[in-house]
Parts: sequence; structure tokens; C-alpha cells
Amino acid sequence: MRSIRILTAIVTVISATAVSAGAQTITLIDNTSARASLRVGYGGHGPDWDASIDSPLFANVVRVRAGVGQDRWDSEFDSYPDPTVTRLGASAIVFIPSNPNYDVRPYVGLGLARYIPRGAGWNAQTGKRLIGGMEGSGERWTVGVEVEIELPRPSAVDGPSVNSELLPTGRIGIAIRRRF
Repeated sequence: MRSIRILTAIVTVISATAVSAGAQTITLIDNTSARASLRVGYGGHGPDWDASIDSPLFANVVRVRAGVGQDRWDSEFDSYPDPTVTRLGASAIVFIPSNPNYDVRPYVGLGLARYIPRGAGWNAQTGKRLIGGMEGSGERWTVGVEVEIELPRPSAVDGPSVNSELLPTGRIGIAIRRRF
């Protein structure tokens, strides 16, 4: 009789364990994987947007970002309307070490961009980009605030422009990113 009780107890324990094990789901999230993002912001002359692709995270510190965006830009001539400018850029993003208990990570970046104004007499220009921000991670999504400073500068490659050059500008926005 005692062996039947022990056998019943073992079967009950195994059944209870098997039922709960079948209901468990293990999800692995790779925070270092590549991701796509959309940033919507404001640069002083109206809303702007930027879509980008980030590389996987190298050494848990650096990402490379390539993106395209569009916004209104201030020029050095007040008599001309502010042109709409398309940006093509690439940047290196460095994540600043922070407390591992928090999912918020600050970062800074430096990059190059090509600015293509739309309008008569405007030539494309090249320039530098400075990026700073902080992002918080969830399951596969990342949301954060980002500040960008654009420093266009005409060069010999750009050629002469009737309306000369675009002025440096800054913008702030909210970025939403999805990991692959």
C-alpha cells in the first residue's frame, strides 16, 4: 500500500511539473541586433522626419547609422523662402556606459551628411552632423529623445551656388526603433 502512495505522489509531481513546463515560453531578445528607426522632430521651421537603419552593436558600444530625412531649412538670404532640404547621412553612434539595472542608454554621435535643397539656384552641400540622445528599451522596441545639430559647409566639390549656403541648424525629436 505504501508503494502505491509513493507511486501516486511521483506521478502527481511529474504531471504537475510537465503541465507548467509546457506553458512556459522562453523569449530571447538581442539588444545588439540591427534595427530600423523613424524620428519625427522639429527644427524651428516646421516638422521634419528621418528614417534610418542602424547596424548591429559592435563591442556593446558603437553602432553605424545610415539615414534619409527631410525638413525646412534656414538660408543666409531672407529674401528667399526657406528651402525644403533632403538629408542623406551616415553617423557613428557611441553609447555611453550607464547603470546596467536601467534600460535607458545615453549616446552621442558624429557623422557626415549630404544636404540636397529643392529650389531654383540651390546646390547640394556637404556637412557634419552631431547627435546626442537617450533611449529606453522594451521587448523589441526602443523609444528615445534625440537632438541633432547639422553643420552644412559648401566645398569645392559642391560648386558655386546662386543662393550661397545653408545655415547651421538644430532639431529635437522622438525616435522609435524596432530591432530585427
